[in-house]
This record gives sequence, structure tokens and C-alpha cells, in this order.
Amino acid sequence: MSLRIKIWLHVPSTPSFIDQWNYLFQAAERKEIFNSYEWVKACAECIGPRRIALIAGFDKDRLVGLAPISMYRGVIEWLTGHWSDYCDFLSYSSYHSNFFSACCNYLRNRYTDWQRIKLSNVPENTSILKTLKDSRTCFEYGYTWTYKNTEPILDFDNASQEELKTILQKKGVERKIKTLSRNGILEYRMAEDAADIKELLKMFSAWHVQRFASLGLHSCFNPKERNTLYDVMTNLCSGPLTSIKLCIPVLWFNHKPIAMYIAFRLGKDLRLYSTAFDEGWSKNSPGEILTYLMVRSCNEQRLSKIDFGIGSQSYKLRFANSFRKGYELIIYRHRWQMNLAAAFERLRLFAKQPIQGNHYG
Repeated sequence: MSLRIKIWLHVPSTPSFIDQWNYLFQAAERKEIFNSYEWVKACAECIGPRRIALIAGFDKDRLVGLAPISMYRGVIEWLTGHWSDYCDFLSYSSYHSNFFSACCNYLRNRYTDWQRIKLSNVPENTSILKTLKDSRTCFEYGYTWTYKNTEPILDFDNASQEELKTILQKKGVERKIKTLSRNGILEYRMAEDAADIKELLKMFSAWHVQRFASLGLHSCFNPKERNTLYDVMTNLCSGPLTSIKLCIPVLWFNHKPIAMYIAFRLGKDLRLYSTAFDEGWSKNSPGEILTYLMVRSCNEQRLSKIDFGIGSQSYKLRFANSFRKGYELIIYRHRWQMNLAAAFERLRLFAKQPIQGNHYG
């Protein structure tokens, strides 16, 4: 099956192209928030010095695959990779392997200044790996496949009654809720209006910057800097969202927010992206209370799944009943480059080993 490849150096905004993208997104075997047009467009506007390349595959005039990438200093990466929990080529399942091979061949034949393709946060069940293992299609490439992260998930649909009972009835958290409620009004609400979200984002960013500064870390939500996640979220609030829905679960005390998540709704699934809280309330565990009340609310609304995002923090594990893994895939332009990289890695690991044997003074 031969596909026609077309490449844009920007993300088109014509209504007909957006409709094709959205149709492909809805029909894809695995729907990921980070493959939606809205997310890619919002990130592309904050990409900084990287060169944008949107690769599209067509079977005649039908759009069958999309790969938003960026190129910088000889490395090709996902366009949204720094900000996306999971990334993969967006295509119909029957075209996935063929589209990936066509992308690799196109990049190799048309671009000469890249040395490797570094794809972060690739899901473990991607069909990319099968294609790379098929020597008939990509025999000339070298690649490495490395486990990087785990993502806790609460799967309501496949949870047993005993699992749900354990997750939804946590006496320790309920005691904290009662203690806090004695001193004021404690509420959980989900913000979905764009104007409300914009105001909450300002508070979220301030909390995030303060928290990271106290840990000696840099916050990617700093509104005073350019091309940050704060800008990405603001971009999402500025335009209509058709494929995904931005929302903010909030814990309120005496009508003031004290903890919140940035999250996305996709059908009956809720994906949590980032969390922050008012450090003045840290002794009261506002993040844990928020998570508990949110989980119970999602169960009452008959949602199918809560995806807690990358990371194995204890507060996520307490509410999860399944997990999925993310990998880093590096594809080398030439196989000898992979062998050289592997040799350097072995040398690095060898150098870290303690010296064995006798020591003489």
C-alpha cells in the first residue's frame, strides 16, 4: 500500500483540514488527548526555536495518518513531546505500520540534517515496535527501546466491587475531611467554563511556581516566562474545543480554592495533567482530599476511567487499580550509530561499577 506524504511547516487552521483531523482522531484505535488538533495547535504556538513539521499521510485524497514532529540540532522529536504524557502516530489502525514506515522513508530521503529520531512517552502497545522489528520494511535502521515511566489508572469499568470499596472508602481521608469541615465550608466542584478556568489558571500557576521554588526546581507554569505550559493552557482556553474538554477539579474552603488539578475530559474518561495547592494548607492534605472527593464524584457520574498521569506518587497509587508503561524509542539514521551509542552506554555503566579486588597502599 503506497501512501502519499505531505508535510507542513506549521499546523494548518483551515476548517476542512481540522474536520479531517477530528474525524481521524475520533476513529483512531487509541484516542489520546495529546493527539487532538487542539492540543497540538496550542503547543505549536509555544514551541520556541524548534522547526515544526506536520507529516500527513494520504491514501488518494483521504487523510489516514498524522505525525506532528519538531526538528532541532539534528534530532527529530514529537512536537508536543515535552508536554505530553503519551505520544504516538495518529492513524487508522489498518494504516499504522504503513504510515510509520512511509514517514521514516520520507524523512530519510528528503532531510539530510537529522541523525536520530527520539520519541518519548510512547505507549508499550504501539505498533511502531512491530514495524521496526520487521526487517523487510526498516532493516536499515538501528533503534533502542527503553522503559521510562509508569502511569497509574483507575479503571471503573473493570474494577471489582471489593476494589471499588477499598478505593472509595478511605477512613483516614474521611477523618481529615471531618476535621477541616469543623472549621468552615469544604466543597468539591469541577470548573468547566472558559472564563472560570482562566482565572483558576492564574492561581494554579502561582501555587506551582511557589511549590517548585521551595524545592529548588523550575516550574513550567511560570506566566512571566515565554513558551510555557501556562501559555499552552491559555491557548486552549482561547479557542473552541471540539475533540477534548479542558476542566479543573477544585477543592474549595470557605469559598476559596485551596487545591486543584488541570484535567481533560474525553468521552467518559478523565485525564489528570497536573496538580497544585495552596501551601498554607499543606498540613491539611488538600491534594489528597481533592483526589478522594474527585474519585467519588467520577464514580457517581459513571465515568469509565481516571488517568492519573505520569508518575508513581503515593497519592496516585492509593486510588489506582491498573497501570500502563511509557517508553522512549530512539531510531538512528544508520545502524552503526546505534552500535556506537550502545558501546558508549556500556562504557558509562562500567565506569559506575565499584572497583573489585585488593587495594594496596
